[in-house]
Amino acid sequence: MKILRFAWRLALAAALALAGPASAQIGPIPGLGPLPIITGLICSGGTVVVSGGRTHITFTGSGTLTCTGSGSLSYAVIGGGAGGGQGEGQFGPGGGGGCGAVETGSVAVRAGSFTVTVGPGGASNSNGSASSVSGPGLSVSAPGGGAGGGYSGGSHFAASSGGCGGGGYDEGGAGASGSVGGGGGNGSSSGAYAGGGGGMGSGGTNGSSSGGAGGSPTSSSISGSTVNYAAGGGGGGFSGGGGAGGGAGAGAGGTECAAGGAASPNTGSGGGGGGDCSTSDTIEAGGTGGSGTVIFEI
Repeated sequence: MKILRFAWRLALAAALALAGPASAQIGPIPGLGPLPIITGLICSGGTVVVSGGRTHITFTGSGTLTCTGSGSLSYAVIGGGAGGGQGEGQFGPGGGGGCGAVETGSVAVRAGSFTVTVGPGGASNSNGSASSVSGPGLSVSAPGGGAGGGYSGGSHFAASSGGCGGGGYDEGGAGASGSVGGGGGNGSSSGAYAGGGGGMGSGGTNGSSSGGAGGSPTSSSISGSTVNYAAGGGGGGFSGGGGAGGGAGAGAGGTECAAGGAASPNTGSGGGGGGDCSTSDTIEAGGTGGSGTVIFEI
C-alpha cells in the first residue's frame, strides 16, 4: 500500500510540473501531505534556440520578452554602432565609427514582461542608438557608438564619444573617448589619413600611411555559439588606402574618392570613414554603423 501511494504521488507531481511553473508546493492532499512542484523560468519572444540544455533567445529588433516562473536570466545587450565621418574632396577623409557598448550579466527575475529595445546603427556622421531591456528586477542600457570626425563645407568637425569613441579626421584630429569600450584613433598630422573607430576589445589605431584600423571586437557564446560583436570602423584615407574594419562586420575606411563601408546588421560595429578625393570637391559619405542586438540565456 505504501509503495502504491508513493508511486501515485510521483505521477501526480510529474503531471503538475508538465503543466508549467507553479508555486513551490501544492496541498496538503488527504493522506499524502504537500506535493513538491518543479519550478523554473520559461520565456518567449524573439528567436529561440535550445542547445546544450540551455535556452537562447535573440532579439534582432525591438520587442517583448515574456516570462513565467522565476529563475536566473543571463543577458548581453549590444548598442548600435556609429556611422563613419564623411570625407570631403580636397579637404580630407573622415574617421571610423565607434562600436556600440556591450553590457553583460546575470540576474534573478520573476514572471513578467520585459521591454526590449534594439538600437539602430548611425548613418554617416551620426552616433549609434542605445539598446536596452527593462522589466521586473532588470534594467540595462548599452549606449551606441560615437561617430567619426570629418569634413563639411571645407571645415572639419570633431569625432564623437559614445559606448566606443569615433576616429579623428586627418591633420591630427583627435579620436574621441569611449564610455565603456575603446576610444578612436587620431588622424595623421601629415597626409590624408583618419583614425579608426574604437572597438570593445581595443581602441582604434591612428592614421599614418593609410587610414587607421578599427578597434577589435569582443566575443560571446550567449547565443549558443561563439560570435564576435562590436568592432570599430576603419578610418578613411587617400592613395595609401583606407583602414581595415576591426572585425565583427565593421566597415572599412574609404580609399581615394570612395565612401566608407557599412557595418553588418546586428553586430553593433562601426561604419568606415569616407575617403579623400584630389580630383573633385565631392562628399564621400561615411559607412552606416551596424544595428545592435539583445540576447538572453536561461
